[in-house]
Amino acid sequence: MINSFDNPFAKIFPVESPQELLDIAFNRAMNIAPPQMRGSDPFTKKKEHDRNRVNTAANVLADRLNRIVDQFPSIDMVHPFYIELVKVLLADDQMGNGSDRLKKALGGLYGTIATIREVERDINDRFNSAKKKAQVIDLRGEAFGRFSSIIYRAEPHLLVIQEARELLVPLPGFNPTLPTVVVAGVPNVGKSSFVRSATSGKPQIGAYPFTTKRLIFGHKKLSFLQVQFCDTPGLLDRSLENRNEIELLAIAALKHISDILLIIVDPSDTATVPVEGQLNLIAEFYEYYPTAELLIVVNKVDKLNPSEIDPLRKKILTFTESNELDIEPESLLFISSLKEDDIKEVLTRIDQLIKDKILQKSKFKKLSDPVIPNDQLPLSETLEDFNDFY
Repeated sequence: MINSFDNPFAKIFPVESPQELLDIAFNRAMNIAPPQMRGSDPFTKKKEHDRNRVNTAANVLADRLNRIVDQFPSIDMVHPFYIELVKVLLADDQMGNGSDRLKKALGGLYGTIATIREVERDINDRFNSAKKKAQVIDLRGEAFGRFSSIIYRAEPHLLVIQEARELLVPLPGFNPTLPTVVVAGVPNVGKSSFVRSATSGKPQIGAYPFTTKRLIFGHKKLSFLQVQFCDTPGLLDRSLENRNEIELLAIAALKHISDILLIIVDPSDTATVPVEGQLNLIAEFYEYYPTAELLIVVNKVDKLNPSEIDPLRKKILTFTESNELDIEPESLLFISSLKEDDIKEVLTRIDQLIKDKILQKSKFKKLSDPVIPNDQLPLSETLEDFNDFY
């Protein structure tokens, strides 16, 4: 079992529609038992019964709305990876980024709860002065009518929250304390095939562009620790502002969790983007994520003439040097993703990068030199005192 962190949105319940909320609240309110009021006249009992019905309906609605709000983690407190995904997945042309949309919807439900309580207080105050049975019945009807109007006005908020649930619940969990390799590249270069061959992840494989519609995590134990691999949707060689939602998912992964950026290049005639365009993609992403260790894997070399490999190697190294990309020659590999030995070669290089560079990063450093307070003795002196005593 991989020790990974859960998706913070994984356990969000389905969100009821306005009519479902009202049906639950009103059915429960109308089915409560009359109050036991010995010695009270029938009118007083009727008034208290209907007061309890109004209060019960208000409590059910407020509790249901509170549950919807409270089950969401604080958006600003989750890992930046998930914050970015919320912004991307829930983005709206008119309402802006998804994080703002979700916050507004959740805040709107808090306001709805407050309005329900205001109506409840108003009706209770008027119950106190009611003198006739007809007034009591009218007050209960008025309360239920106002509750209905309030809940239906909150429908846009409920729809946003239900949309958020549908999009966020399926997101993968990941462990930010483990080294992470983000596998990226243009569509159909073999990213999913590599992740499937190298790790526990099971991406969908297809012979057509944009097969990967979501982020998929796989794990592999290298040497003494687990390493996470993230398969990302294919990226096209164009500017960030012109990228679509699927591409932005990949960018979110690269931006927030990448320790090693593994770019897969397809040099074959069937590539969706020429090699030059794929190299431009590498340069762009290195500019945005310079702290990630860069590993370039040229895939599908079985489709090349052997005489083409050395010139291609020289071309890529010349490109990386001219664009000031920090990559060692050992981090440029040529493979066929279907060959086990080639997969092992890439994993060996990843393992070496992790040992030599990734584990030196601050997030992986552990306390190695504990400071002993002045009032505590080191173990050696403590043992000396112990021996002297006995």
